[in-house]
Amino acid sequence: MRLSLFITLTLCSATVGTLPAQWLEDSLVVGAGPRALCYNSTDNKVYCANRSENTVTIIDGEANAVITTLPVGSGPQDVCYNSTDNRVYAMNYGDTTLTVIDGAGDSVIATVIVGNYPWAVCYNPTSNKVYCANSASSTVSVINGETNLVVATDSVGMWPEVLGCNRADNKVYCATNSNDSMYVIDGASNNLIATVPVGGMPKAICWNPANDEVYCVNSGDNTVTVIGGGSNSVITTVTVGYAPTALACDSADNKVYCANTGDTTVTVINGANNSVIATIATLSEPGALCHDRINNKLYCAHYSYGYVTVIDCASDQVIKTIHLTGEAPEPCAFTWNPLQNRVYAADKEQGIVAVLRDSMSGGIEETTNDGRGTLNPGPTVVSNMLFLEARGEKRGASGELLDISGRKVLDLKPGANDVGQLAPGVYFVSQRPAATRIVIAR
Repeated sequence: MRLSLFITLTLCSATVGTLPAQWLEDSLVVGAGPRALCYNSTDNKVYCANRSENTVTIIDGEANAVITTLPVGSGPQDVCYNSTDNRVYAMNYGDTTLTVIDGAGDSVIATVIVGNYPWAVCYNPTSNKVYCANSASSTVSVINGETNLVVATDSVGMWPEVLGCNRADNKVYCATNSNDSMYVIDGASNNLIATVPVGGMPKAICWNPANDEVYCVNSGDNTVTVIGGGSNSVITTVTVGYAPTALACDSADNKVYCANTGDTTVTVINGANNSVIATIATLSEPGALCHDRINNKLYCAHYSYGYVTVIDCASDQVIKTIHLTGEAPEPCAFTWNPLQNRVYAADKEQGIVAVLRDSMSGGIEETTNDGRGTLNPGPTVVSNMLFLEARGEKRGASGELLDISGRKVLDLKPGANDVGQLAPGVYFVSQRPAATRIVIAR
């Protein structure tokens, strides 16, 4: 039986006063050449992989302060978070290793040997496994999240550099540049179960839980391949802008966003029928994307120009352009902190993580689920059931359950909601404009 650890914070914002929405709150000095970020929702920390100096910097999500910087392997290229065991993994491109960091203790607890020139890493919470794409070995290493042991090595095509996870169907996807294919790995058996043809030079993968479809962006032929999560077959191919490189999903509105680096646009795909419903004009070289699910905003990095564009996902309009500090900022990666509603942008040129803040309505509410009543009624999990009380004027108002990346995993209704099939970890109950953190444990 899973139990719930009671919730202490509901996200709101009476403290922001008259500050404008979406602003540059801080610039934190990290290591040289930051390339990737991830968020630890258990301890409210942000991790930055500094490729040029072989370190990972740990940031306190509430205080906006660097906690420590840890030495890892050579050339950390990517990071991901294991919410079940509260661990962070740094994939080291230069020395065929994966560094394991304890989220609570801020220390390195293991070094795992993987393949040659590992390029990407992702976590599958359904099976509690970590996947590492080894570009020069043409393999994917599968690591047990609890034991930190390699449990399988799957052979794929040459130069695997892109990974994605489908939590509903317990599958992991690996795209390769050599043969324009996507390999499907079964999360339970660790076996390859399908090879799906995609477009030229696949660059990114995202899963849309609203329709259980997987999107693969193909930079070489300006398309996005749409694949059925259950069928492992191509549903359609969507033509987008020039040289697309990044994807993000707004599952609440059933949309997928594609950044087209070559033509200054972001393409919006309707998940209901996989048609293009908007093309948003932005600045030059749009790249990394990040979705803020609380305020339903999309953040887009512009690599060589030092700007971050903010897009309202309800209207698909640009509402703000933020310039990062310094002489030649170059934002290349994002992560999102739902507790303080901060978006972090790694500036690989200046060794800085820019902290972007958005206003939220309300104040900080406290919820207790200890049988003595509540300060403010909040979600409660008992015996695999999440009990949701309606908020706001509509007593029948529903909500959404989000995972730590901000993706919807379950539609919620007032009353009892079955969460028994979900993996243990941290989740957020979103009833806009507020969100409440919960922890589901075994």
